Amino acid sequence: MRWETVRECNFCGGTNTRGFLRLSTSNWYDNRPLQLEECADCRLVRATPRPERRDLYRDYLIGTSRALQHVRKRMVRPNLLANHRRVLEEAAKLGIRPLRSIYEMGCGAGTFLMAARTLGIDGEGNDVNLVAVKMLQELGFKVRHGFTSELDFREMAFDGTVTFNYLEESYEPFVDLKRSFDLLKPGGVAYIRSLYLGCPEHKAAGEAWKVFGAGLFHYYYPETLHAMIEAAGYKILDTRLRNVAIVFAVREN
Repeated sequence: MRWETVRECNFCGGTNTRGFLRLSTSNWYDNRPLQLEECADCRLVRATPRPERRDLYRDYLIGTSRALQHVRKRMVRPNLLANHRRVLEEAAKLGIRPLRSIYEMGCGAGTFLMAARTLGIDGEGNDVNLVAVKMLQELGFKVRHGFTSELDFREMAFDGTVTFNYLEESYEPFVDLKRSFDLLKPGGVAYIRSLYLGCPEHKAAGEAWKVFGAGLFHYYYPETLHAMIEAAGYKILDTRLRNVAIVFAVREN
């Protein structure tokens, strides 16, 4: 597996960092230690070095049995559709325009899109997992295969966007937030959910926090997440800090 060093902060572009965490016991890659650095300017925390993403996601990109297992695992989580419907119903109340269409970055097994369909909302998305993409396409969803930052979204516009436990997995979270904003029609609403530093679970577990490990490449303090969302163009409508951060934001114009 090829590796890369992240020299610039994806949010502010800064190169000044301070060490945040080094774990040799974490579930990282190639038996290497997990190393996290904090941007000295905006406090966005990133994993570096990290695997090159096409090597890391090779099984997903070509659709191996590992990709299929991941889809099956995500489909059996309890109460998914009901929980997603509640989120969409709340987003519909907060948005300025009627919620008739949504786009989800990193849509995975498509459970948000399925929930949207039950409410009469058209759902589209993208994911790197070829198995998931083909399954959703067979169900009639418009789903694209590939990394968000590499897809062409010109002439696409939606009433809502969803980034559900996605930004912490992204190699380019601020780029993705800006693309999410560009996908919205004026008055459209975004639902953003992410893990965050300083949440109750993190405070209780410290370095043993279970999410320090494979699959996550950025970590956020609430104030940094807010700054990124606003810098992408959004107006924040509501924030809830539980064991995850939940943010509703709107594109005003």
